[in-house]
Amino acid sequence: MRTSARILILCTLLVCLSTTAYAATRYVATTGNNANAGTLSSPWATIQYGVNQLAAGDTLYVRGGTYMENVLMWNKHGSSTAVIYVVNYPNESPVIDGTGKTESGFVINESSYIYFGGFEVRNNAKSGVFIWDAHHVEVAWNDVHGNQKFGIHAGTDTFGLTHDVVIRGNEVYDNVRHNVNGTASPWMQALSAYQADKVEIVGNYVHENYGEGIDYIVSDEGNIHENYIWDNKSVNLYLDNATSTKVDRNFIVTGWSSHETDFYRDGHPNPGIAAANEYYDYQNPLNNLTITNNIVLFCSTGFVYWNSQYAGGLQNTTIANNTFYGATDYALFWIEDDNHANTVVKNNIFRQTSGLDMAWAPTNGITYAYNNWYGGNANTHMSGTGDVLSNPLFVNAGGSDADDYKLTSTSPCRNTGTTVSAVTTDYWGTARSATYDIGAHEY
Repeated sequence: MRTSARILILCTLLVCLSTTAYAATRYVATTGNNANAGTLSSPWATIQYGVNQLAAGDTLYVRGGTYMENVLMWNKHGSSTAVIYVVNYPNESPVIDGTGKTESGFVINESSYIYFGGFEVRNNAKSGVFIWDAHHVEVAWNDVHGNQKFGIHAGTDTFGLTHDVVIRGNEVYDNVRHNVNGTASPWMQALSAYQADKVEIVGNYVHENYGEGIDYIVSDEGNIHENYIWDNKSVNLYLDNATSTKVDRNFIVTGWSSHETDFYRDGHPNPGIAAANEYYDYQNPLNNLTITNNIVLFCSTGFVYWNSQYAGGLQNTTIANNTFYGATDYALFWIEDDNHANTVVKNNIFRQTSGLDMAWAPTNGITYAYNNWYGGNANTHMSGTGDVLSNPLFVNAGGSDADDYKLTSTSPCRNTGTTVSAVTTDYWGTARSATYDIGAHEY
């Protein structure tokens, strides 16, 4: 776990506590005893016991060491001015280890206004961190790995019960281990939301999981941004029955793992960004998606929409100012025929590097304009007004870092895009100029 992350937890916590009156501060340590008073000098022994004692505005500090337990936080409610915190003691590293246990590592169930952060959560028979029927929850700066099912998951069976969740700054890897052999059913995800509203997934490192990477499933008003995602089995970032959701400034790559083929599905690398409407008891067909400023490298395909099960097409979707580079197995941009409507594809760089096509896509319901198409098989792009059909001239084409895909001073993509209202900055947070550049970088 990054030390700077733990310092941030402490600073954020101190600011929040300064506005909370009558809050109790309690402590847990591996040297403690549950018969103690729960003070710094006389701590409790288990996280579960400590969690059970918490009320609105309280903080539970967990000292460093390994806690061999599964923790259930049930029916605990703070408020906007009295959040309940369960956090690592400053500069110490507590571990929740589920080896030999039968449940998930840390469960937040039927609770609200909860902050959980600064832990390593590992080796659980079910999931690492599981949020269910809960709202106003933040899960931040945890190291979540080695779990059999989900890494971090927020969901509900009753739409509307899980909402206003932030999943921030976690490192999520080596999860969904029940699918190590590729035979599990159903697929699970490293980090996901299901039937949830207003889930923000920001600044996480999601990699080398044996299930899908980041998924937003039958969920509304998501904000998935500034994540690093690589080498997850089947797909890296998946929008499935998602509506009013923004995917912005993510870096997605295949090949960072030293054993990347372990995460192939049916012998193929994974797509970068995918969208579809699979069938669920409650349908929430794709609508009003905004996919902007992402950099997607070396995936089987950069972007794909599958006409899958429920179908329905891309409705009212904006795909703009992304940089897609070097698909390895399929076309760089792949949209299957369906009932698409009011969808625009503008200001994107599609730089293919192999003998594959640049695009397999229809024109019904989709407007293409001001895109850069280059490489791959000739004449396989989707023509539109203002297209640029020459080498985009990256700083270091073929590299594996985001900065490699900045534009050089002589790039033909500079000042040749068009204004897109959904795009105000670039991948690096730089404001877009009056005449937009094409791709994820504004020079």
